[in-house]
Amino acid sequence: MTAAMRKILLVLVLAAVPPAASGADTSALPFLRLPAGARSVAMGEAFTAAADDATALYWNPALLSAAPGNSAALMHASYLEGTSYDFAAASVKSGPNAFALGIQRFSSGDMTEFDDTGADIGSFSQVDTAFVLAYGRALGEGYSLGGAAKYIHSRIMASADAYAFDFGLATPYYLDKVRFAVTAANIGARIQYERDNEDLPFLVRGGAAARLTPEFLLTAEAGLPKAGNKYLAAGVEYAARMDSLSIAGRLGYNSRTASDVPGLSGLSAGCGFGIASLTLDYALTFFGDLGKAHRFSLLYKF
Repeated sequence: MTAAMRKILLVLVLAAVPPAASGADTSALPFLRLPAGARSVAMGEAFTAAADDATALYWNPALLSAAPGNSAALMHASYLEGTSYDFAAASVKSGPNAFALGIQRFSSGDMTEFDDTGADIGSFSQVDTAFVLAYGRALGEGYSLGGAAKYIHSRIMASADAYAFDFGLATPYYLDKVRFAVTAANIGARIQYERDNEDLPFLVRGGAAARLTPEFLLTAEAGLPKAGNKYLAAGVEYAARMDSLSIAGRLGYNSRTASDVPGLSGLSAGCGFGIASLTLDYALTFFGDLGKAHRFSLLYKF
């Protein structure tokens, strides 16, 4: 397998779309499904009903208005073969309204280009970027809704642009224990690459979050992509706070990479350490024979 083929395979697997599976996702821009925040990754990416900071811009914009305050989030992930993924977002609240700005960026690193004879004629890279503006509003009695607009720029050998939208809805924590949420992500027209048109990776997610105690959080989620395999995910977090210090341990499972990638896959784990308003989170995800992915993110609440 060439380095270029490994990079293409890697981004598909990182987006949790097993390319060898029947019904594999053939849509463009799989980076739009790369997750935001190491905390959510460690919990199996079952986070549609649990996001409580600026990462809600990605998971469910309705929860921006349910977050306890303002926040900013940064994440960087370096993968195999020189690929990398970055996410940044900031959110602010004003009464029942919340606003957020964010960016997602995926880079493949340098890949070798060959002519029709197989001769090396230089290198190229794939860089995909999405700029996101989101809004959430509390409706009363704990219910909330939200939406996000995305401008997407993709560059491989040539450039292409697209627009997409996300919508989300969340319930209150019933009996102060369980919340439900649903989102529809990447709604938009096809993206045009020179002569080729390709679908965006449309996805509907439905999830629940159960706050069993102030320290224990359980999450579960089901995903229904327009193209590709349906999936189930679950996560657990134990978080303890001592004055201005906090520590958390997390485990997760996601069925999207658990069957068609040889070796240990589908599992994730991580931890978090906080001092006052600043938190550092780490996640480790297993991708079978492709190796492991490490993610770090910073969260600042203000």
